[in-house]
Amino acid sequence: MMVKIERKIRAGLPQVGVTPYGQIHAHSTGNPNSTAQNEADNQVNNKPEAFFSHVVGNGRIIQIAEVNRGFYDVGGGWNAWGYAAVELIESHKTQAEFDKDYKIYVDLLRQLAKEAGLPIKGDSGNTGIITHDYARQHQPNNGTDHVDPYKYLAKWGISKAQFKKDVENGITGGSTGGNTGSNDFNINNYHTTKFAQIELIKEDWAYKEVGLKNKKEKCKKGTILTVVGIEYSGKYPGFKLKSGLYITTRKDTVKEYKKASTSKPTTPATAKWVAENGTFILGQQLPLTADYSGNGKLIANIAKGQAIKYNAYLNDGKYIWIRQKRGNGYGYMATGNVKNGKRSDYWGTFK
Repeated sequence: MMVKIERKIRAGLPQVGVTPYGQIHAHSTGNPNSTAQNEADNQVNNKPEAFFSHVVGNGRIIQIAEVNRGFYDVGGGWNAWGYAAVELIESHKTQAEFDKDYKIYVDLLRQLAKEAGLPIKGDSGNTGIITHDYARQHQPNNGTDHVDPYKYLAKWGISKAQFKKDVENGITGGSTGGNTGSNDFNINNYHTTKFAQIELIKEDWAYKEVGLKNKKEKCKKGTILTVVGIEYSGKYPGFKLKSGLYITTRKDTVKEYKKASTSKPTTPATAKWVAENGTFILGQQLPLTADYSGNGKLIANIAKGQAIKYNAYLNDGKYIWIRQKRGNGYGYMATGNVKNGKRSDYWGTFK
């Protein structure tokens, strides 16, 4: 059900262009501090040159100007094409606040297009629901660099593609992040395979039931959640979480979380010495130690240019070691670093 439209009409506004008007203009205010009431008051009291017909925010719709008269709002030739011009406030503090106003915004844009007898399509051709950003790129005599409302929508997880889909098909639920969206349901937009864990691509809510109607816990972007199953509400799948709550399986909201590999580099305890007789000429002073732990007792510091004869080498995941036979035991020397399992440099030369 559409939110009641409050009227606070600004007097003395000009008519811009002539009927019929073929566009509904979609904007956002660009002001991170103003409320819907602030925007309406500014129009009525300060009478700026630019004006619009409606502002959406704080759960309200306030109408400032009559429709079907054109507006000074997109900074170019399409000012004269505007049946209505709708602003969305940019001062939302939470996802829930944004979700509520975003649905009102989309519903109003669609309702105005129907009222004007216009095609309910977004940013396509020169009729229908047109964003300021699209007007900037396509209208004649453009004089603006504004890209609204897309930059602000993106802050709350709404892409250009999602906005187009929402204005063309409507939002059927109360949250842009839940099982909402177009009436042309497409299962390919949802994960239908249970994952062990999921990661949120954008902020969303976990709900009390699989129908995703009653919000329980906000989950920030990057949150990792453990999944115990998939259940359905009608045709919509939802992940059941270990916590007992549910979250959408939409691919634009969550993805499978694959833990980064924690395989450890080869250690002295598991590495194997490879027999090889050779001579290592030091390119710098290096220690010869009583073991190959990296913290072994020092036998001697061997000067640059000296030669060390060895009978085996080992890759422990950090260094390439050589082994020198000494009396009843061995001396060990690291001869270079290891990266991704392979030697990455040399601290001397081999013969």
